[in-house]
Amino acid sequence: RLLADTQKICEAAIHFWHGPGKAAGKKAPHKNYLFMLNAVHDGYGGLEHRNSTALICKRDDLPRHNGLSASHSKPEGYTTLLGLISHEYFHTWNVKQLRPDAFARFDYNQENYTQLLWFFEGFTSYYDDLMLRRAGLIDATLDCIAEGGPQAATVRAIALKAGVTPGLIKHYFDTKEDLVAAAHETLMTRLTEASAAALDDLPADPIARLTGFIANAVTPPVVDPRAMALWAASMQLVPRDAAMRDVHEATYLAFRDRLERMIANALRAAGKPHDKPTTRALAIAGNALLDGLWIEASVLPDQFAQGEMRSIAIRAFARLLDLKLPE
Repeated sequence: RLLADTQKICEAAIHFWHGPGKAAGKKAPHKNYLFMLNAVHDGYGGLEHRNSTALICKRDDLPRHNGLSASHSKPEGYTTLLGLISHEYFHTWNVKQLRPDAFARFDYNQENYTQLLWFFEGFTSYYDDLMLRRAGLIDATLDCIAEGGPQAATVRAIALKAGVTPGLIKHYFDTKEDLVAAAHETLMTRLTEASAAALDDLPADPIARLTGFIANAVTPPVVDPRAMALWAASMQLVPRDAAMRDVHEATYLAFRDRLERMIANALRAAGKPHDKPTTRALAIAGNALLDGLWIEASVLPDQFAQGEMRSIAIRAFARLLDLKLPE
């Protein structure tokens, strides 16, 4: 649960700093980010670094299987921990990217002072709770859509699911449509990142990395009936909602562009033509192929043997690219 909640906080912060729609394809200012959490008997605090943070929390504040912190009399302890995580991660931008002039070049021969902590700590303290609430509203919206389609995602239903008043939603999102678009963006970004999961653990060989990406795209957790139902429900809004169209375009291109880069690298490694028109056409066809297999595997998971979709996708890409891909 802690990992899942931390991921939601990070997604909310990235969305806040880089915006929805076409700007959603922008990445955080780090390739990887490390949370170092030291759970102790009694302690609390954190220190941000450029692409990591060192955190201290009480062991009693960690989540348990019942969903609460260990101290049943103080379930807010886990929320406090999430607030600390949100605070230090927000510093990735507000301090490490946006920083006082006095900290632009450190003088390591003496102490460096600034009178702007009211901004760098004060604003961050305001936004750390906002990120938690925003992430909670997005999850509540996805739950409402999963249970009853887009029409079920009313302001009142979302507020009830998130445990807030309907008026509070306006504080975080200008319109309900903006909230639904943010939820769709979150869903699609999670699917793209899940397809790319574990690629860093693969060899540098471009063909092996492409094969891993293809396999991930048609197997769990990317293949998921709930995610597919959410995607299908959201897609009906794309033709008539500008915000949804922008988000869909951005997330579609983010996935397709990543696939195209991997195709180009694989073709280059094999000594085959990899000019832009060729790789673009192959990425469009490959993306459509993966989408179709993902839909079928998510809708009818019992119709396919274990590993069958993975094998079909790899063999289909091998024919499409005229490459030998390892299964």
